[in-house]
Amino acid sequence: MVNEFVYLLEFIVIAFMGGITRALIQARKPQDLTRFDVLKTILLSPIAGFLYAQMVFEWNAPDHVVVFFFAYSFVDIVDRLAKMIISLGKRSMS
Repeated sequence: MVNEFVYLLEFIVIAFMGGITRALIQARKPQDLTRFDVLKTILLSPIAGFLYAQMVFEWNAPDHVVVFFFAYSFVDIVDRLAKMIISLGKRSMS
């Protein structure tokens, strides 16, 4: 049980590092780190790490290196899904 918890924390930390990397690349100057899109990247990256850890535990997905890139692109995935859901909602209402 403790070993799984440490493994989960490891994935969350690696994903957080991926989110921080993307945030630093997005920010052109230090003040940009307080913009909403940069903060969203930082806040969503640990969630991506948790989700990816569950994928590793359940489906034996590749680990460690892939979670960094998964967290790096997770914001794009969430944004794309949100746009698809909104467009589907608009189509069903018309």
